[in-house]
Amino acid sequence: MLHIRSIFLDAVILLSTIAMFFAFSIGYSVDILVTFFVLTVTYIRSVCTALKLGGTAGLYFIFLGCFFIFILGGRYFGFSNINYAHTVAGVYIIDDYLVSKSFMFYAFVLSLINASYQAFYSRLQDVKKDTLSFDQFSFDMGRVCFLLFLPGTMIKFYMEFKFISEFGYYAYYSEGVSAPFWVDVSRYLFVISFAILVSANAAWPRVKIYFILFFLFAIAFLLLGVRSSFVLYSSVIYFIYYNCYSNKAPKITTLFFAFVLMISLLLFVQFYRQGWHFELSDNNLLSYFFISQSNSFYILPFTMENLDKFTSQFSVFAPLSPESLLYRSQNMERLNELGLLGDVISYNVLGDEYFSQGMGIGGNFAAELFQSGVIVSIILCIFIGKVMSFFQLNVSNYRYLLMMSIIIISNVAYMGRSSLFRNFSLFLILTVVFLIIYILRVAMKKAKEKEVSDKQVL
Repeated sequence: MLHIRSIFLDAVILLSTIAMFFAFSIGYSVDILVTFFVLTVTYIRSVCTALKLGGTAGLYFIFLGCFFIFILGGRYFGFSNINYAHTVAGVYIIDDYLVSKSFMFYAFVLSLINASYQAFYSRLQDVKKDTLSFDQFSFDMGRVCFLLFLPGTMIKFYMEFKFISEFGYYAYYSEGVSAPFWVDVSRYLFVISFAILVSANAAWPRVKIYFILFFLFAIAFLLLGVRSSFVLYSSVIYFIYYNCYSNKAPKITTLFFAFVLMISLLLFVQFYRQGWHFELSDNNLLSYFFISQSNSFYILPFTMENLDKFTSQFSVFAPLSPESLLYRSQNMERLNELGLLGDVISYNVLGDEYFSQGMGIGGNFAAELFQSGVIVSIILCIFIGKVMSFFQLNVSNYRYLLMMSIIIISNVAYMGRSSLFRNFSLFLILTVVFLIIYILRVAMKKAKEKEVSDKQVL
């Protein structure tokens, strides 16, 4: 009976979002409070699903937590000012129709992902899985590379900290730090080395020190003011530890205190970067945090306003283009050639002057889906739910998934503020690395078998 009620509730939520989506598509509007209520119910239902199927350490739970921080949270703490979008170019007023339509589409996306996640999770959880063994070769290669690129990574951080102490955060973000090539590439290879280590599936005592060092690596980003990298790498460590090494997921109370601590750290870094100059509308630090962090919500209404400005019909797939490897920095050429959603919105909302200075608003996977059309949105929402459920149930059983976890977890956590298919180049690199390690492992195994057989003949 409980299972039937659960299916009925999910069906009602999904049909409600579809009905509102249809109403907006034919020109009708729905009251902003109604769409906000439906979005709230959809989100709460999704959280219940995440806790039931995956728990507090699940990938779906991480996705929903970051969705709240980057998109939804500020709406609860600043609903009276929901029509005002703050950017570096000033304050933009979004009318109620676009805000309500945005609520509707966010609810539509969440309900589809939730239905897909449940359906595939239920289907996949009873499938028999093989136990993944420890791979000494991957472990040795991973730790050698990890320690080899650690010095260059530390030098890079030292140069950045020194630059900030002399010239400040604004100069750091606008100009960057010039470093030798081997120092620049060390940080990138350091992350790849950690992915190789994780794929070895070693016992916790053997990898504990590397996890601690990688966490310090994440903290260094926090001290630099690159809070997104801290959140993403911390999420990777959190997921891998509780899904591959710990026997139980963290309690809600533990998560609550960890969340409070994380917010405090992020606020401290934000205020420090701003020189301790900030305004609190109601003297509420919690409200200030969520409103300032969830500005990505407005990417969707901005997209609705600027649909005719896109040079790409399907911006969600733009990061997969081979040309995305050529255009690494924000400029007019990348805007015209690729049509990344973040570039298009930043240029048309902020203007040419701010855009040319490298300033932007960010991205949002839901906005990419909206711009790409309803058919693509449905297909990709189902795809997202399937990927999260498959990854959750199989990550500890497939070496390839363990290596890719550093991409999949960070992408799922950050796509509320970025593209759905971000880090595609790293995905390709790690795939090549995995294939090379696999070929070397097989070649070494065959060489040993041949050596043993030769000895037996003699």
